[in-house]
Amino acid sequence: MAEEYDRLTEHIELHLGPIIGNEPPAMAGSTSGYSLNICQHNEYDMVSVVSDGIRYRWVGSQLPEEFVCTLQGAQRETARFLVNVICEMVVRSNQGLEYDQAVENAQPLVPDTAIHGVLASPHPYLSTDFDLSLDPYGRPRVQLLTLVPITLAEAQYIQQYGADALRRIWEAEETDLLDVYRRSAI
Repeated sequence: MAEEYDRLTEHIELHLGPIIGNEPPAMAGSTSGYSLNICQHNEYDMVSVVSDGIRYRWVGSQLPEEFVCTLQGAQRETARFLVNVICEMVVRSNQGLEYDQAVENAQPLVPDTAIHGVLASPHPYLSTDFDLSLDPYGRPRVQLLTLVPITLAEAQYIQQYGADALRRIWEAEETDLLDVYRRSAI
């Protein structure tokens, strides 16, 4: 198990930058049974918060999974909050997420923003090599689902047209998905 942890840590740091902080698991309440690692990218002004421990729970997903949220460097606490919200939801429901699944809230999740939820997605700014951590034999061991903050209109658009249709709009408009203060693309 220590080797698996080391391989996943190495994988995360290779793509997201070094781990610069950790919020250890609490006995009860917030982060119960999992920790949150904070990574600072070496080249870009982006910070990522990565769950650590969800993969040990049976949450009905095809592969063990962990969650990542990458935002601008100054939005570290927001990334931490969004990962923690999703982890708590997964822990309580024993139900993991799948790619292209939108999780929305009736009210904004982040104060003073239009962000009402997240889209579970491959990482929008990294190669697809990041999305799966492999064992020494090249077999998938952990799926890393990136939580992309979305607005209510974007969540509704996903329900109607699918996540790929929204991704095409984001790409055409060069939407900055690292900024929770962005305007809705829809």
